[in-house]
Amino acid sequence: MDHAQPAAKAQTDRPWLRDGFRHPDLREWTLAHRNQLIQAALTLIQNWLAIGRPRSLVHLPGFERWSEVMGGILAASGVDGFLDDAARSGRDAGKDAVADLIAGWKELPLGRRGCTVAQALDVLREDAEENKYVRLSSALVKLCLSPPGQLPTARQIGYALRRLRGHAAGGLKLQARIVAGSNLWFVQPLA
Repeated sequence: MDHAQPAAKAQTDRPWLRDGFRHPDLREWTLAHRNQLIQAALTLIQNWLAIGRPRSLVHLPGFERWSEVMGGILAASGVDGFLDDAARSGRDAGKDAVADLIAGWKELPLGRRGCTVAQALDVLREDAEENKYVRLSSALVKLCLSPPGQLPTARQIGYALRRLRGHAAGGLKLQARIVAGSNLWFVQPLA
């Protein structure tokens, strides 16, 4: 198999449609080689620890600590380019997604008064054909790192919203209040 072919295909607009991989069923291959993969990961981590835990300077919005550690582990092992696209962009691509999340949440029927993640997901699923909430759907996909066109789970969205509570964009701030044991997420104008 020509190994250059998948690398070239990875640069397409829709990389999730690629084929011709060395391991076509990656899940099956991973399960069959689990012990070797764990040993390799632990070796990389041990090397990182031994040289003083260097941190990556490239950050993924919402995953700053994870990206510092993972980038550090990879760099310590001689793997360069971790999150290079984010660094090359010259801006925090995540900021656009946060702004879209806040503006999109405001557009929800209960976005100003407050709604649970489950209520928001119900609205987004019902809207699949009308596309009134594309901005919010796209922002959630980006922030939760979901495959394009696939809404994240309620748990993933909940984690993202908790990380972003208090963030502001476009004169609005994302907030939450607890009512009957549930988080109601809403946007409010900046004071």
